[in-house]
Amino acid sequence: MRLALDIGNTNTKFGLFDNRALSIAGIIREPDELLPVLGNNKIEIVVISSVQPEIEASIRSVISAAGVPVTTLTSANDYGFTNEYKTRETLGIDRLCGIAGALELTESSGSLNLKRERFVITIDCGTATTINVLDGKRFIGGIIMPGMMTMAKSLNLNTAQLPEVVPAGDVPLIGASTIECIKSGIVNSTVGLIDRIVNELRLDFNGYNMFLTGGNTQYLRKSLKYNFIENENLVLYGVNRMAEKFL
Repeated sequence: MRLALDIGNTNTKFGLFDNRALSIAGIIREPDELLPVLGNNKIEIVVISSVQPEIEASIRSVISAAGVPVTTLTSANDYGFTNEYKTRETLGIDRLCGIAGALELTESSGSLNLKRERFVITIDCGTATTINVLDGKRFIGGIIMPGMMTMAKSLNLNTAQLPEVVPAGDVPLIGASTIECIKSGIVNSTVGLIDRIVNELRLDFNGYNMFLTGGNTQYLRKSLKYNFIENENLVLYGVNRMAEKFL
């Protein structure tokens, strides 16, 4: 068994894999919550994707104390594609792992019967929304913008009268109330960026596989007009794909 960890800005997710198959996935709030997973399973290795160094250090201490080998992924690892990002030292590893997870799900799609297209697009809707682009075997970068709930909180905190709005339910293009206007701004700004990427890269002509992941996908899925695959554990699949390189 292999344990994949995705330490994000808001949550830490874990996935227990039997080779390429995900057996159990969940969220931990404290490092010690990993102890039952570590103690009750024969784990060969723990592999970590992290954007939170302090939380990562605490989790690594728990894993090491349990006597399980652990490694943390960096931008220097070989993800199966070339990395053309100009500032690799600032690149969130979860973005690379999301692309690796998309490739993993494409290759093992089974009944989904996915064909690998030229472009692979991952959209991770979390505290920040990241859009990441693989062109063939080249990671060419993407977009980072405030996440949808981050936008909502920012409007509330930085204005005198605007409420904090959850962009759930129907989202009109033109709002007829303050709440509808805020919903539209939050959701349609994100959709508009995706539209521009599709148009600028001529994805309909060149072919693409689009994947959605992250806690805020529920606010986006109804407004996207493109074919996409949603998987809440996309990064974990990528981390597990990388785990094979360390065994």
